[in-house]
Amino acid sequence: MVRAYKKTRVFLALAIIVTIVSCFSRVMRGGTENQPPLCEDMNQLIPMPQEFLYKGTEVALDGNWDILVDIFDENDFFAAMELRKELRKTHNLSLAVKAINNNLSSENNHIMLVNLRKNEKTIPFCLNKGIYFDKTLPEEGYILEVFSDSIIIAAGSGSGVFYGAQSLKQLIKSEEDLVVVPEVKIKDWPDSKIRGVHLCGIGLSDMYDVINKIAALKMNTAIIERDFWYDFRLKKINDLVNYEKFFDYCRERHINPVPNIHNFGISSFVLKEDPHCAEGIWVQDEKFEFVDNMARPIIALDVEIKNPGFEKNGGQNVPEGWEFRTDLLNSINYWLWDDSVAHTGTYSAKVSLDSQGSSNSLLQKCQVTPRAAYSLTFYAKRSPDGSQGYPIAMRISQRDKYNRPIVKNYYPVKSKRWQKHIFNFITEPDCVSIHIIPSIVSGKGAAWFDDLELKRMNGSLINVIQTETSNIIITNLDKTKIYIEGIDYKVEDGDMRYWDIDEGDAYPYDFRYRAPTKIKRLPNGRIKEKEKVLLNYNFVLQLNPCYWKSTYCPGEPRTYEIVFQAIRGLMESALNIDAIVIGDSEVFGMNRDSRSLKEGKSNAELLSYDINKICNFIYSLKPNMKIFLYDDMLNPHHFGGQKLLQMIYGGRMKGGTAEAIKSIPKNVVPIVWWYKGDDELHKMKKSPSYFKANGFDYMVATAYDKENIHKWADIISKRKDCLGVINTNWPNTPPEYKWGGLKLTAGYSWNYKSRSYTK
Repeated sequence: MVRAYKKTRVFLALAIIVTIVSCFSRVMRGGTENQPPLCEDMNQLIPMPQEFLYKGTEVALDGNWDILVDIFDENDFFAAMELRKELRKTHNLSLAVKAINNNLSSENNHIMLVNLRKNEKTIPFCLNKGIYFDKTLPEEGYILEVFSDSIIIAAGSGSGVFYGAQSLKQLIKSEEDLVVVPEVKIKDWPDSKIRGVHLCGIGLSDMYDVINKIAALKMNTAIIERDFWYDFRLKKINDLVNYEKFFDYCRERHINPVPNIHNFGISSFVLKEDPHCAEGIWVQDEKFEFVDNMARPIIALDVEIKNPGFEKNGGQNVPEGWEFRTDLLNSINYWLWDDSVAHTGTYSAKVSLDSQGSSNSLLQKCQVTPRAAYSLTFYAKRSPDGSQGYPIAMRISQRDKYNRPIVKNYYPVKSKRWQKHIFNFITEPDCVSIHIIPSIVSGKGAAWFDDLELKRMNGSLINVIQTETSNIIITNLDKTKIYIEGIDYKVEDGDMRYWDIDEGDAYPYDFRYRAPTKIKRLPNGRIKEKEKVLLNYNFVLQLNPCYWKSTYCPGEPRTYEIVFQAIRGLMESALNIDAIVIGDSEVFGMNRDSRSLKEGKSNAELLSYDINKICNFIYSLKPNMKIFLYDDMLNPHHFGGQKLLQMIYGGRMKGGTAEAIKSIPKNVVPIVWWYKGDDELHKMKKSPSYFKANGFDYMVATAYDKENIHKWADIISKRKDCLGVINTNWPNTPPEYKWGGLKLTAGYSWNYKSRSYTK
């Protein structure tokens, strides 16, 4: 028995008439600011439908209803079974799933799911119900209408049927002892072709729950970032089978799983395989002397820092060797020689700001040599209530012979407990000194610093890169002789690893005390005892505080052997992918290794070389493969426009990288990402226009920040040329924001004017 009844709320008769007339006199497009929804249940729909009508009543569902579907259509049958499962689980209502018969007869009332392009026999039945299927409806579109005796979901594709079922699930609710659904008519379709989420740092078992959530939100893409993509060559069959099942699970729910395989900018997976592929630091003409047959660096490795533990008093409560400067504007000293907190000994140096500001008033000047790598270790901790990220940091200001600043390097202090920090940097060609400045760069809170140590790394022979294209070269001082390994000297390899997760709490991992490479002169060779020589070689040192932001060397052939092997394994596997996200994002520290520098490429040319090499290989395996990449290095409004960026990480000043856009394949799709709100709005607005002007389609990426999501919604709704939207969920995303941001992104990527993103 069908029970149609009016809501228990008391409405004036006139109001009911006006509402019904209004409903049927026009189709209302969901989400306009000045028009309330005609049915309160529409507010529960995420995404908001494009068009809907509310007929003023609700229909009760009970055991006399069936679900009708073409049981031979795999997609539609799956949607029907998922609907049945949801009704049983959420509303304790068990409905039978039956085949659509020739005359569409059924003893019971029914919910019918039908793909009209495959089931033309159902068209007359739909026409009799007043459902006129529009063949111009986009592929993922659907029509959902609720009648007193039936509910029809009609579409032109399996995905449309599935999305109609998701809307119906959200509309059905339990009221007292009844299961009801509002009597509505919905015509719906997505504004964005690609609607997805980027998954990183989530275990495979947990990703199933994510897929269920985004499927309910009608999202159709999952970018999956895993180190496993580099393990295909290891033939981990069990893991591969698990991923095959997961990819099938995604596709059943009309979600395209897209692997994200990192390379140039985030190269830790490659370097874990072979650390000799790292973009190293080129040591040029470093002077060594053979003493007791062993090569010893002439320039001392230890660099003097006066009073590194702040224990000695230099007078007026300022530690010896350090300068405590007052703020020039208000004569306030934000620094304290603190005897209440220390890592070792009695004293530490404390900086404290109660409100947002900057304090660089503590410093010590040290002499250094140009074009050399240095490692500063220090212990620090911060107050729990301070600004997060880079605002509290150790800063190095490089200076020329006139004491003018050249470039600044930063290392953040994040821990609330005493922690050892390892701050590596490379001096510029005109650098003669540095200022060591424990700082609040721009923020508030308090931090303590103690026990500093500075070492020059060029002569340390730590993590020496030795490949066919990078090896140790030894000459005499005037470079008239090149000494030969095996004849004049022999090399004993040191302990070469790039990073090792097993090292525990070191942040980043400390490479400085591993066994160094040793060079021993041979008795019958041309090198004499006490002879001074010049060494040229590349070595590895982590220059970014984030160990995973590691750059591989495009000039090393081994690099692409590893990358291509991983890509081939991924593309030829049973995962059956049709799209891939490559790296080339956040490339910090290119053009510093002799292998990269030998051809004299600019930073932009080196970036385009890598992108083209990767893309050409992918296209050689599958010409129609869709390739996406995050845009920051190609975007002049982002990292690509920062001409001095590579200098901060030891690269040479060879300009920004945005010019690479002119020489990469036009069918690559940049994913434009900005994760903040108003402060980057002008850059967000300019970025899509830049890529379209250069002949590229584009997508955009949001974070969890609601303001950021609102801004992107405004931008792409006005442009209407965006391929899609990706919500990025990183491991450090606060749990309370993850799903809120996902819902907002799903809402506006489906319907630009959706109420699910309006304030």
